[in-house]
Amino acid sequence: MGNGSLFTGKVCRLGSDLLSGCLPGYSSNVSLVLFKQYTLSTGVHLSYDGRVDSAIGDVTSVILDTAGCPALQCSGAYAFTSAPNQRITLATYEGGLEVTEDIDLSPYAGQTVCIVVNSDSDATVSDSDCGYDSRDGESEFDNIQVGTDLTTFDSGQNGWTFGTLGPLDPIQMATAPRTVTTAARSIR
Repeated sequence: MGNGSLFTGKVCRLGSDLLSGCLPGYSSNVSLVLFKQYTLSTGVHLSYDGRVDSAIGDVTSVILDTAGCPALQCSGAYAFTSAPNQRITLATYEGGLEVTEDIDLSPYAGQTVCIVVNSDSDATVSDSDCGYDSRDGESEFDNIQVGTDLTTFDSGQNGWTFGTLGPLDPIQMATAPRTVTTAARSIR
């Protein structure tokens, strides 16, 4: 899990304080998401500092979605609206570790993309049942930079959206828009 030297000030923590077990931490069977849209120019990199502290099987992924950001659903959760082949996994972490990453996004220059961090827990141990003590949550991120856009979270979200990730609502599952034809008629 490292010595915690990567972070100063506020960070983005993907976890929960609202658990019945060991606090703070994260729950079982929950998928948390952090995302922001960017239009990429030539030579742009994604860099960040991260800490993951999760039970084996609970995974945090950094994803580049070429079709856009997750959409808010009627349930209050967000969902991917892109096809799986439109989501490129840039990094995956599980267990306990600290990382500093620098990822070249040049292959996507000229595209509008969404950078997504997804912490996904399975049905087994977590902080909610005190079967695993993560100390701070499943993952934390800071100093996220794409090109010249740096987010330290010390002064706010800087356009990042946080939430839970759930299934796509049935109404948005249609692959093509439907056309509804109506005819005028007189009612007596």
